[in-house]
Parts: sequence; structure tokens; C-alpha cells
Amino acid sequence: MQMIKYRADIDGLRAVAVLSVIVYHLNPSWLPGGFLGVDIFFVISGYLITKIIYLEIANGNFSFIEFYKRRAKRILPVFSFVIFCSFILATLLFTNDDYYNYLRSAKSAFLFYANIYFGKNFDYFDISSLEKPLLHIWYLSVEEQFYFIFPIVLISLVRNISKDKIHFFILFLIGASIVFKYYPVSKYDAYYLPHLRFYELLIGSLIVFLKPRRLNNVFHIFLFGIVVSAFFLPKGMLIGDGYIERIVVCSSIATLILTPSNQSIVTKLLSIKFLVFIGLLSYSLYLWHWTLLSFIRYVYIDPVDVLLYFIVLLFLLSYFSYVFIETPVRKKNISHKVFLYGMLCYFLLPISIELIRKVEKNTPKDELQEPYYTWDTSNTCYFHEMQINQSIEKECTKGDTSSSIKILALGDSHMTQYAELIDIVGRKEGWSADVISSPSCPFNVNFRVSEKDHRFPACNLFIEHAKRVLDNYDVIILAARWGAYIGNDEYKKDKLLENLKETLDFLQDKQKIVYLLEDNRDVGISPIRFSKLKTLGIYSELNDVSAITYDELGNKKVKELSASYANVYWIDSIVKHIPQSLIIDNKYIYWDSNHLSPYGSRKIAERFIEADTLLLKQHRQE
Repeated sequence: MQMIKYRADIDGLRAVAVLSVIVYHLNPSWLPGGFLGVDIFFVISGYLITKIIYLEIANGNFSFIEFYKRRAKRILPVFSFVIFCSFILATLLFTNDDYYNYLRSAKSAFLFYANIYFGKNFDYFDISSLEKPLLHIWYLSVEEQFYFIFPIVLISLVRNISKDKIHFFILFLIGASIVFKYYPVSKYDAYYLPHLRFYELLIGSLIVFLKPRRLNNVFHIFLFGIVVSAFFLPKGMLIGDGYIERIVVCSSIATLILTPSNQSIVTKLLSIKFLVFIGLLSYSLYLWHWTLLSFIRYVYIDPVDVLLYFIVLLFLLSYFSYVFIETPVRKKNISHKVFLYGMLCYFLLPISIELIRKVEKNTPKDELQEPYYTWDTSNTCYFHEMQINQSIEKECTKGDTSSSIKILALGDSHMTQYAELIDIVGRKEGWSADVISSPSCPFNVNFRVSEKDHRFPACNLFIEHAKRVLDNYDVIILAARWGAYIGNDEYKKDKLLENLKETLDFLQDKQKIVYLLEDNRDVGISPIRFSKLKTLGIYSELNDVSAITYDELGNKKVKELSASYANVYWIDSIVKHIPQSLIIDNKYIYWDSNHLSPYGSRKIAERFIEADTLLLKQHRQE
């Protein structure tokens, strides 16, 4: 059998790929295009694996069991070890709900459908994607899904098409994978879907069937310069949602692999010992880096603040994994029988995870978590992407339903959190309100989000629905996480103040009476998580965690805007009843860092009424 000649420059490319990904995940602003390192991995993998499979098929000694045995020896040992370590840390650190979701992700990782799991299970109220220890396994899942299919395709091609024509069929598959981008994939994040990623692996496969050519030094430098430049290109600068950058980088890397030259400056650069060493560790580095970062972020530590410790720990764990786990197992000669027994044991892992998950689901939670720390959107019209159709049909009314005073309460999730309060206060004051909301979507009449925005289409549907029913009400209550749309980089583009002014002008023209609710503070940490971390000695007081600082600015700006309207009232009497400790009757009233729980909403309503305060005082006097 013809063997593949080792190329140090390919390990150098692996080093470039993994280092770019690590830097990007530490801080995207340092290397905006660093995520393209994953695309480089895809091309390298597609090239090497396709070449191995093709040579074995051509020599008549290809075996599916041998192929998958090699794959298993290559990826599963370190992979399983990293997940095992993450399991221990998650068990120690995670809150009940976060731990339950972690177990779901671990099962999907072991069964190599993590890309489907994470692509489908986006949840606005889930922990941040930055805190999910196994999120990066989506890449391996895509790769393995490709290798479950491609060997069969390649065997069919080799048996039915001459080698000099195979590349035409692969080009067709590449084109199909790219074109599929333009077909809707509702309920999934297209970034993770396999058929929309296969073209990158296929670009690597393609060059196996092209004749190697020698290119001059200048062209090699030009190609490598394109790749490096793409790393520094601000995200979103080009049209195509990243596809142009990916295709250009993948094509450049493929050309560099296809045109080797020992005299090339780029080849010599990629072959230096340091980069080759990093390239050899790249698989372990990739697996460990994100898992470590996610746990660091979970305990509310900025990785940049502990950068040196992170780098040292990352390389120690990666070196240990490579030397003592990855290399020995890969070199070990394993019989088919031992391999099959090993795979049987491997598949017992997700079964065990599922059993633990079911036990966890049915285990009574401690008093700190149930029933006080839940999020309840029942009996509200909550426009969430997974609940759009149900939202329009649901009963939204809170308060005194027998009253003739009908009010419309609109906003993002910071309106939803007040549903219980509105119900209790409305009954006391003798009015009812229809509570309609959508996550991260304040009501602004002319505001719309694009199809690329994670709030699409729920946000747009919410605003359209609110505008349709607006004329049925004389009084409008608006609430939102005002500061987030002013101080949070993700939402600054929403131009809150400009849009809110247009909205207040619109409502004034319609002679509506408007109440703007002062927003409650974001303490920067979920009380549930804080309680968990406090028991471990990581924090002693809630104030030890850095709170979000733009809430005060948001309230100030919106209050100033409201003062310029005669029929707009600023309501600060609700948040005054929220204690600094966030504790009432020895229980936290927040369920995450910035939302009142239903329990908290009820308790604040009780304090509000005890203080003999009227929410609609101005309107009722008129």
C-alpha cells in the first residue's frame, strides 16, 4: 500500500488554525476572523482522510471496520477524557437546571449529534453559549457525520468513474452544499448544520483528485496572506454571513496543500518546530481550550484576567493528553474483537448519561430552587421563536378582568417578569392588562430585526401584533431592559432612544396615556448560581460579583425622554421595593441576574400595595 508522506507544513497549518480559534474564543475583538480556524481544520481533515480512503480503495484493501477503528483510536480517548473531566466540574459547579442541560449536551456529544442539539436548542433563558462546556464539539460532530457518509460515496465513485472525473462530482457536491445555504432551515441555527458545512471538508477532498502543481514563492505568500488577513477582517464586513470568508480561506488553504514546495517561504515558516509542535497538540488544545474557558466564565471570572494561568493549564492538559492518552492509543495495535468491545463500552457512556439525566430530572430540588426560581410565561402573550403560534392564541389578561379599564402592557422579557405583579396590583386597583412581550425586543413601532438576528421572526411578529391591537386600549404600559439597548454592544444597533421617541410620538398622536416602568438592576449573577458558588467558597457576598453598570444610564436616558411628553409618566415606585439583598422572607426574588421570578414579582406587588402606592395613580386622578 502507498503511504501518505508526512508533511510538517500541514501540522503548521493545524497550529495556525487552533491558535486562531483560541485567541478568538478568548476575546473576539483580538482576532475577529479567528473562527475561520475551524474551517481550516475541515479542509485539512477532508484532504487527509479522503487521501487515506482513496489509496486504500485503489489498492483493494479498504475496510470500513479498519477505517472506523482508526477514527475511534484517533479521536475517542482524549475526547472521552475531556468530557469526563467536564462532567466532574459540572457536577460540582452547575446549578440543577444547568447541570440537567449539560447532561443533555454530553449525551449529544458522545453520540456525535452535538451540532444538531446546539443548533436546535437555542434558548434565550439558557446559560450563555460562552458557558456551555461542550459547545465546541459541534465541529467534531459535523466531521463524523461526514465520515459516516463519504466513504460510501467515494467507493461508489471509484468503482464507477475514472479518477480524472471524480473531481467533477465532488465539485457538484461542493456547489450543492453552498447552494443549500439559501434554503430555509426553521428552528435550527444554520451555522451548525452538517450539509451546510460539508463543502469545507469536500474542498479538502477535491484536491486529492487534482494534479499537484508547483507555484512560485510570491503566490504562496499571497495565499497565506489572504488567510492571515481574513483573521483580522471584522465580522460582518462582507456580505454572505461569513460564506465569502470561509470559501476564500478554504480555497487558499487547499491550494497551499495542493502546491507543496520545500523552497517556499510559507512552507518553511509552517514547518518550524514550534508550529509543528503546536500542530501535534492541536486536537487536544481544541478540546481543552473551550471547556476550560466555559468553566472560568461560569464562575464569573473573565479569562483575560487569568490569562497566564489559563495558558499554562491549557498547555499542560493538552500535552498530558497528547503524550499519555492520544499517542499511545493511536499507536496501539487493537484487534477487531477488542475494538468492538471498546465501542460497546463507549456507547454505554451516553446510556449512563441519560440515566443520570432522568434521575436528576426526578430528584426533588432544594428549597433555593423550587418553586421560587422559575420562569413562567403562562397566561401571557410571549412571542418566543419556539412559541410564536401559541402566543397569538393564548389568554393574555392579568388583573381585574371584570373591570372596564383595559390596559395594554408591552415590552421585552422585563415586561414578562411583571406579569404576576400586574395581576395582583390590577386586581387591587380595579383594572386589567393584556401582557404582550418578546425576549430582547422592546416595543418600538418602527423597529424590525433582520432575518440574521436571533430575535427573528418573533420580535417582528410581536410588534406587528401589538400595533394591530393598540387602538383597543387607552392606556399603554411599556417596560424594557432599557440599559441593555444603550450599553450592550449587541443591541446598540437597535437605536433604542431614537426608536422610543418615535414610539412616544406615535402614541401621543393617538392620544394614548403611557407609563414607562423604571428597569430593575442587573446584579451580574443568578442568585441560584451564586448560592451554589457560595457553598464552594468562591464568593461570600452577592456584591463580590461585578454587576452590570449600564442599567442606571438606561433609566436616566429614558426618564429624561419621558419628561418631554405631557401624557407620559415615569414609574419608579416598583423598583424601590426591591431590596438590595434581593432577599424577601429568606428567599431570593430574582431567578437569574436581571429577571424577577414569579415569586419575586408577587412579593414586590405585596410591598407595593402595603405602601399604599397606585401604579396608575396619575391616570385614575384624571
